Formats: sequence, C-alpha cells, structure tokens
Amino acid sequence: MEDKNLEKILEIVDEYKKYACLEYGWNLNLWDRDDLVSGYPFINLKIFWRKEENQKVIDKVNEIFFDDLDVKYEDLAIFINNYNAVECHNAACSLLDNSYVAEWLLKNGIGNVYCHYDEDYEILRNAGLKMRHCGRFANVGKLKKIRRGNKEIVIFIPNKIRE
Repeated sequence: MEDKNLEKILEIVDEYKKYACLEYGWNLNLWDRDDLVSGYPFINLKIFWRKEENQKVIDKVNEIFFDDLDVKYEDLAIFINNYNAVECHNAACSLLDNSYVAEWLLKNGIGNVYCHYDEDYEILRNAGLKMRHCGRFANVGKLKKIRRGNKEIVIFIPNKIRE
C-alpha cells in the first residue's frame, strides 16, 4: 500500500476516534424501586452532547479512567459496535454505564437526556409525561443536584416539570 493511502486511512481513523463517543452517548438508567425482581426494572435513557463539547467530555473521561494508560477513551470507543472484539466491546459498553460521568455531564450542562427505546418512551408517556418523540431518541429531562439534609443527591427532572 502506498504511503499516501496509508496516511489517508490513518487520518480517517483518527477523525472517527475523536467523534465516536458522539454516536453512542452515555447511559442513564431510571430504576423502578417497586420492581427490582423483574430482570428489567429500569428505563434506559441516553445522554448525547454537541460536537463542540466533545473534546471536554473525552478529556474528562480520560482523566478519570485512562490517566496513566497509553490507551484512551477515544481508542476504546470505536469498539462499541464491534462484536468481533468482545473484550474491547464489553469494556467500552461497561464504561458508558458509569453514573459518575452521567452526573458530571448533566451537572455541567453538557448534553440532553433522550429516551432510548420506543417502549420506554411509551411507559413515560403513559405515566403522564407529555413529550415529543423525535425518531429513535426523544429528549425527556435533566438531572439536578439538590441538598437533602446534610448530603447532596441527584434527582431526575422531566422536561414537563422543568417547563
């Protein structure tokens, strides 16, 4: 392969690595405290952010998890939908479930919360939340940190209540 072609391929890979995390978002699960035995007692939500905020997110995730490693978040993110590289796929997907990062994103005003599955959207709608469903993902709310007594907790506030 010519050096020019190889160089172009590496440029494309580097560009993709930078924005891979934009395509997958960050997981946020709403748990039903009354139904912890059914095996699926939660609503799966996703946090997506704008392209302009992406480097800040990459830097934060690398600072928390990959600070002393040669491999960084953007290197791992490209394996999220690659089921052939099972260990990397599992590691990347597990990382996206980290609740500290979800809290950090929304506490810093980065990203919006979107409903992941149509069934979950229906459950939220039937519970009385008036939402728009824009294709696969629908913006449903934000997290907010509040003080309760002498400790801070994070609560989910649906858009309808925020409005």
